[in-house]
Amino acid sequence: LFLPRAYGIVEKGIYRSAMLEESSLSFLSHLKLKCVLNLSVEQCPAPVAHFLSSNNINLVTVGLKTWQASSSSSSSSWETFNLELVTEAIEALLDPANRPCLIMCSSGYTVTGVVIGCFRKVRHWTLSSIVDEYRRFAGQTANVYNALQFIENFDTDIISIVDTVVCHNSTKIIVAKSKMAAPDDNDNETNNNTQEEESKETIDKVSNWVHSVIIGSDFPSIIPLTGPGVKYTRKKTIKEVDD
Repeated sequence: LFLPRAYGIVEKGIYRSAMLEESSLSFLSHLKLKCVLNLSVEQCPAPVAHFLSSNNINLVTVGLKTWQASSSSSSSSWETFNLELVTEAIEALLDPANRPCLIMCSSGYTVTGVVIGCFRKVRHWTLSSIVDEYRRFAGQTANVYNALQFIENFDTDIISIVDTVVCHNSTKIIVAKSKMAAPDDNDNETNNNTQEEESKETIDKVSNWVHSVIIGSDFPSIIPLTGPGVKYTRKKTIKEVDD
């Protein structure tokens, strides 16, 4: 069996590599893939495309769109890569219906590395760990600085997902996260109330899971982690604290 170039395991059910070649198809059959996410402007080789079609593997060709940011952007801008398409790729990775999934680009580290780095931020990895992983695949390439700067400035709040947190005993908690928009001043109070309700709902879900694991699913009553004495407040920015 021949591994694809730049092959790696991102997490359970998500893999990465350079552009697939015919020599690695035997190995690919063992991954039981549902989806291949192509980030490259290149089309898959014909034998690879035929293999994916014959095995009912969905080929999503995100890379056929323009990856580079608009030419009107400053050359010194951190937004070297197309933000919308990075977001689209991450949301595809986070969709459980697409797993097991393989993500690839021509080199296996440039665009793939940026998407995986931003994906790691969504998964709450530290920046130092993200940089270490990117450099392991990319080495000292010419575009490494721009790529890492893009990852560092990537805002995870723009991701619209229904994320699944898998616990140690395979219990799953589904937490919805919607795209965030800058609120109007008149809507601040309404938005804060909504965020408080969403926070309480999420904590209650975690509380239920903790009790089901520690005490047992047959426990007659769930004691919430919240109560009348708990009040939710919006997190203040550094500027607001100074004021």
